[in-house]
Parts: sequence; C-alpha cells; structure tokens
Amino acid sequence: YGTTVGLLWAAVAAGLIFAAPTTRLWARHGMLPKVRLLMWPLVAVAAWGATRTLYPAVLHKDAFITVRVQCLAQALEPQTVDLHARTLLSGEWDALRSDGQRQVIAAEVGKLGWNGMLAVAHARWALAAGGADDQLDAFLRVLRFTPFDRGSYEHVAEIVAAQPAITARLPPALSRRLAYLSGRRGLPVPAMAAIPTTMDAAADLYAAICWSIATGRPWQEVNAPLLHLVHAYGDTPGVALLALRCAAAAPPGAFPWLDAEGGTVGFGLRFAQAEACAELELATSAGDIAAAHALQPLVWSIWRDVIRDCEHGTDTHPAGSDEDVRSRVAAVRLWGRLRVAGLAPPLDPGPRAWH
Repeated sequence: YGTTVGLLWAAVAAGLIFAAPTTRLWARHGMLPKVRLLMWPLVAVAAWGATRTLYPAVLHKDAFITVRVQCLAQALEPQTVDLHARTLLSGEWDALRSDGQRQVIAAEVGKLGWNGMLAVAHARWALAAGGADDQLDAFLRVLRFTPFDRGSYEHVAEIVAAQPAITARLPPALSRRLAYLSGRRGLPVPAMAAIPTTMDAAADLYAAICWSIATGRPWQEVNAPLLHLVHAYGDTPGVALLALRCAAAAPPGAFPWLDAEGGTVGFGLRFAQAEACAELELATSAGDIAAAHALQPLVWSIWRDVIRDCEHGTDTHPAGSDEDVRSRVAAVRLWGRLRVAGLAPPLDPGPRAWH
C-alpha cells in the first residue's frame, strides 16, 4: 500500500515537472525555473516514501504481511475490510500465526464488530497462544454465532474439566447443553416434540438429539425432532453433520425424509467437507454394508450429478477445492460399493443437487 502511494506521488511530481507551462509569459518572469525547482523536493520525498516501504519488503519476507496489516488498519469501506481480513486469515502466512493474526482480528473487529468468521479465527489463535480465560471467551463467542458446533462444546468441556472454578462463568443454558452432549446417563429425558422457533431452542434440541443417540434411545424418538432441526438449521455445518451421522448410524429407512432434505443438508456439508468425507469413508470401509446402505438416499440426493458423471464418463460439474474432490471420491466409492452389492438404484434423471 505504501509503495503504491509513493510511486503515484512520484508519478504526479514528475508529470508536473515535465508538464510545466513554457509560454513566453512564464519565461519572461522567470517562473519556469522556479516551478521546476520547487518540484524536485516533492520527487525526493515521494521517492523516499516509496523506498522506505519497499526496502524492508525486499529484505524480509514477512514485511509483505506487515504492509497488508497496515493497509487493513487504514481501510474504511466495510467490504474491503472484510475481504482483506478473510484473505489474510485464510492464507498460510507464517507471520500470522500469533501476533499478526491477533492484529488482523482486532483491526476488523474495531471497524465492523464480531462475526462468525472472526470468532472462529480468534478461537484458533486462543487455542494456540491464549490462556484458559482467553480460550473460554473465544469459544463462548463462537457458540453465540454457531451453537451447533460440537467441537467448540468439546473445547469448553475440556477447559471446565481442567479448571472447575471456571464453571461459574458458563450460562445456565450452556451448562445444560454440555451435560446432555456428554452423553451422561441418568439425566432427565428431554422433551423434543416442540418445533424450535428460536436458535436457542434449536441448540437445546441439538443437544437433546445427541444425548438420545449416545444413550441408545429408539430411532423413532429422533426421527421427527431431527426433521424439525433440519428444517430450521439444516444448512449449517453442525446440523448437517448431525443428520449425516444419524443416517450412517441408524438402520436403512429410519429417516424417510432424507432424500427430500438432501439439498438443505448438502448445502451445510459444503462448509464441513472434511468431516463429511470422514463419515463417508468410514461407512465405505466398514465391514457391514448397512451403514453405506443407510446413507444411500442422502448420498444420492447430494452427489447425484457427480455419480452420473462417473457413470457416463463426463465431467460437467468440476470440483471447486481439494476437499470437494475428496468428498466426491468418497461418495462415488460408497455408491460403487452399493452398486456391487446390488443395493444402488438405477440412474434415473432427477433434479440437480448442489455442487
């Protein structure tokens, strides 16, 4: 940023010098030499500014990040600030593993406030370099934005187990969810019949479903509550992963609505492709084909176009990332195993799923 501004000022100064008027009036009063003389200090200052910014960038590889962070601190337009921060936080920059990352987060928070992306980035930083209080604050903030993130709940549980005195800082609703997410037996059977109308109610239902699965409750008790949760927040990664895991663990046909809700669940899995791929690979490598068969409606609903491409030898839906490629390979392998076992349905045309 500083280099660009310095070069622009140098170009302006040089342009003014060479574009100075040369009329007889200016020449008669001796103005041309004076104008050119006054322009040279501007050239010197501009060149000094450009060199001052460029010199450390040449000598030190991390100066590029320093300049980017300074640019972020000076940016004013909200979209520019957000895009610049996302670029820095998503890149593999060595200089942003500690203090640099904290500076980027602080710069955007000061301009735009907290959002889900910044909360997750700050939690990663706190997990690597922060104390217990910093980590708890970071994960509580993540759960305020995404109360279906099982990993954040697990980190909070670990912090509380290491320092029981910190339990007093937890909101009562969060303490209740942690108890049910732990799968501890003997807890009161939660009421799951009501349709969630708020995110807090949906988060409570999420914890109740996880507890029901962990304690071996009948799948019939999970069917309707999971459908209500998917209807409300199935496009979020946490709920989409829960639906995928339930489909893999339950017997085939336990959730007859999975095919119809595949588009919603698939959209949520786009933001958790590594976890989704792990579930598909686990179901494919299992000795019992029941898990793969149970996932068949959901896999077909989400990856039907990719499966058709493999069957027909076409490539009409290119992958967007390495994780996308891996999840597609896992889905096709699972479908291939079902086909060998004679459990895959014929390739009938249908509506396009997400890509």
